[in-house]
Amino acid sequence: ALLTILLLKMTFYLQREKKMKKIAFVASDDSSISGITGGLEIFKIANLLRRIQSPGEPKRFECSVISLVKGSFTISPGLICEFSKGLSMEERYDAIILIGFIYKDISQLIQKIDSSKKAVSWILKQYSAGALIGASCSATLLLAETGLLDGKSATTSWWLNSFFKKRYPKIKLEIDALMVENKRLICSGAITSYLNLVLCIIEKFSDKSLALSCSKMMLIDINKSSQAPYIMQQRLLDPSDD
Repeated sequence: ALLTILLLKMTFYLQREKKMKKIAFVASDDSSISGITGGLEIFKIANLLRRIQSPGEPKRFECSVISLVKGSFTISPGLICEFSKGLSMEERYDAIILIGFIYKDISQLIQKIDSSKKAVSWILKQYSAGALIGASCSATLLLAETGLLDGKSATTSWWLNSFFKKRYPKIKLEIDALMVENKRLICSGAITSYLNLVLCIIEKFSDKSLALSCSKMMLIDINKSSQAPYIMQQRLLDPSDD
């Protein structure tokens, strides 16, 4: 009887692991567009490679882009982006990816954070339901706002070093790190670090082989672990200096 129970549990575990994973990119009209489209493309490549490596297997990842505010906006003359899917308190995801946003000065950054209470509540609800939360660049501030990183290590865009430390003193900031993991919480550094963040999620939800294949296909350095070589003199981008 005990053996039967163990086999049933193992079967359930394997079936759960094989289940398609729902991924949500959280964005706004200030988000880095490359972070959204680039991340979606990596997951698309992962699905294609998985089908090649394991013929007959269903796709592994189903991605959505969601936003606090629905609507369209012009990225550049001739290119219009539309957000058609908003935050839903009922829908559940396996992973949430918070994409960094662009801001012109520190006051706009603070305004952006302070006006994101609904998003913060939604993130907390998804995390409580078992979702993995990943954040890159300035979106690490949204994750910090949830309080989930208190007492833990994190990283962010290197130019936000001073601001992050002042606003979130309970978080141990490792500014040189490209990526910092705390079980179901993952932070990554400056803008293009979302590439490594997405590969990390692919590895967690599939295997290292698939993540490595994606990195080779898309020429992404999967072994990069530090953003220290890219850090400029802080005074050039000091957010405390208006």
